[in-house]
Amino acid sequence: MYLAPLNYDRYFKKIFGVAEIAKRFLEDALGVQITEFSLMPREHKITDAARGIEFDFRCKIDNHYVVIEMQQWYKTDIIQRFHLYHCLNTALQLENLPTKIIDVLDNSEKEMRDYSLLKPVITIVWLVHDNLKETDDYLTMTPIDEKVLGFIRDSSLWKHGSLEQLQLCRDVVLQKINNNANGLMWMQENKEIFFFQKNIIKNAQNSAYRRWFVFAEKTLRRSNIKEDFDEYTGDVIFREMIRRLKVDKKDKENINYINTYEEYKEKVQRFIDGITKEALINNQVELDNERDLKDKAILSAEKERRLKEEKEQKIVNMILKRYNKGMTVSDISEDLELEEDEIKKIIQTFTNK
Repeated sequence: MYLAPLNYDRYFKKIFGVAEIAKRFLEDALGVQITEFSLMPREHKITDAARGIEFDFRCKIDNHYVVIEMQQWYKTDIIQRFHLYHCLNTALQLENLPTKIIDVLDNSEKEMRDYSLLKPVITIVWLVHDNLKETDDYLTMTPIDEKVLGFIRDSSLWKHGSLEQLQLCRDVVLQKINNNANGLMWMQENKEIFFFQKNIIKNAQNSAYRRWFVFAEKTLRRSNIKEDFDEYTGDVIFREMIRRLKVDKKDKENINYINTYEEYKEKVQRFIDGITKEALINNQVELDNERDLKDKAILSAEKERRLKEEKEQKIVNMILKRYNKGMTVSDISEDLELEEDEIKKIIQTFTNK
């Protein structure tokens, strides 16, 4: 393993704790140019009776407060949980919200918080394996007038209404969307965005954010090597990420963390699989789906096996190429960050030396 998995909690926080890296990611993910950026505290105590809460990442950019949360595997409560985080990110602004003086009925003055200075909140949820049954790269949720949904869901209107009726209803809906009385459109600036790593990898769309998710996916492979990340070395931000994620084989604490994390992932997955299997017993259609999943798993395992063989052959070729150029085993070991014994074994196998 050359780099530690970016998607694991410890390394995600380590990477996004660097302001320059977080700023670049947000610019690529949101398609904006950020002029003001500041990291915010991640840990908070809401009330004396409530549990403490810790965001994976929190910052302020220009006119928004932003939270980024990493979700590694499938959980049934992520919508409610991350919406709670989203709301808390608004509420936490009360800590430093300025006050204003207003006149009251008895001709005195009263000091109160100036809520007009509350900033909109964006919550980004980075889903590694789950995709909420969506096929797009991401899903954006924002508060909107219920009549807009009513217009879209009015099947009778769309099936039987005239073009003139549709246009009229659309004009009414647009008026509601664009109503900015007392700053009402502020609501629409609050967004919850779900990025789906497995969709982004599969869709292969040419977007600024895609390289982040491809990079993360590569780090998830236990067999990742230095050459896997050559395409990123020309970017100063990704060079810094590589430096911070690089695995030192002598660092037993980090190696143990990765191994323990993977064991926990396997236990969680087995638990999920167990629940799924029990549910499928009572539904033959779902049993067919399970067989489908198993077939896909077999194909996936075969693909992984082929990739592993190709990776191993690639390593062999790199070793032999360097050996044939006259490099010593020690130099090859340092260049490729492989054990000398492994290099010697490959040279003996393929050169009879």
